[in-house]
Amino acid sequence: MRRMLYGAPAQGPGHWRWTRRLFLPFALAPFIAGLGGLILIDYIVDPYAIHPWGLTPRLADDHQYPDAEWPLLLKAATRQDHRLVLIGASTLAGASSQDMADAFGADTRPVNLAYPLAHPGDTRLVVDEVAKMPHLERVLFVMDLSLMVDLNERGEPARRRERVFSSDWAHAGDFRWDTLVGSWHRLVDGVYDRPKWKSLQQPQFLTAYPPMTQRPAMMALLHQTVSRNRDHVLGHGFDINCREYPFLDAVLIPALAKFRARGVAVDLVFPPYPYGYYYHLIAKQRSERLTDRSTYPGLMEFKRCVVDIADRFGPAVTVHAMDNDQTIAGQIDNYFDFAHLARPQAYRAVIEHVARRDSVLTRSNFDAFDRQLRAHILSYRM
Repeated sequence: MRRMLYGAPAQGPGHWRWTRRLFLPFALAPFIAGLGGLILIDYIVDPYAIHPWGLTPRLADDHQYPDAEWPLLLKAATRQDHRLVLIGASTLAGASSQDMADAFGADTRPVNLAYPLAHPGDTRLVVDEVAKMPHLERVLFVMDLSLMVDLNERGEPARRRERVFSSDWAHAGDFRWDTLVGSWHRLVDGVYDRPKWKSLQQPQFLTAYPPMTQRPAMMALLHQTVSRNRDHVLGHGFDINCREYPFLDAVLIPALAKFRARGVAVDLVFPPYPYGYYYHLIAKQRSERLTDRSTYPGLMEFKRCVVDIADRFGPAVTVHAMDNDQTIAGQIDNYFDFAHLARPQAYRAVIEHVARRDSVLTRSNFDAFDRQLRAHILSYRM
């Protein structure tokens, strides 16, 4: 019948075998073409500014980006016209650009480039990109605890950020669904963004679980730790040895030299930690047999080393430490955990201290600062 109607030979078993083999490629062709189109868009947009081509970066300024996304966008952020930049790890990641604009002036076009799990190695790469910004006038460089670690102690997040910063051609982990969709919106709407990101007004880690004051078990442990360690909280003194902190020679000093050559003012900002944190540190040191540099003396040693370095660079570099502001460090409900502020007004107060220059730490007032902080810690009550 088929021969009579169509002039074609009858189909045999081999025909259906080839038909089945061809069905899957043809069925998947639209999906493959669509995915290929998105990847092409990603290459055209180049959202992370890692290729020698791409559209001019356009990032949203009215909300946060996801914690995993923002570190990858830092290189793109430095391609925008900002005059005031904050760099560092998570301790001041919650400070908003609006807080910075209110304190320093809207014409500074501020941006907060701080991100979770910053490491000295990738901090050096961030500094290199920030130093290239053509209209840069001031940098707030946050002296986080994470900068006290060894340069080689870094996990996969740090290695991935380093790949993005060091690449100028090859694929650097930018083929993710969020990246592809964000690139599509850059083409259509003019901004690299996704609708689901627009509701992010704080770093995600600050909303992942309740703050410490809302966790009874944690507060009970802190109360016990404070009452048991009052005689030991300040640890034991030792000779200052700045070589213990490779970040200083490998990252900080070269960074300050680059900024001074550009005529850029630098504020080195020590974020305030709650007084209860020092009791937590001494208890941890005693139970885990850590060195004294993991407690109060170590934190003060790091501060002193930074102050001495800043002194070499003259008035263009200023150190700020607002640990003795009891309205911040003396109020545990200001904090999400021991290292991070929770209340927006607390972040705002830190930025205002820097702008007013009323928390400047120098070689001449360092001993008085140390004595006052010791008194606040010893008199701390839950």
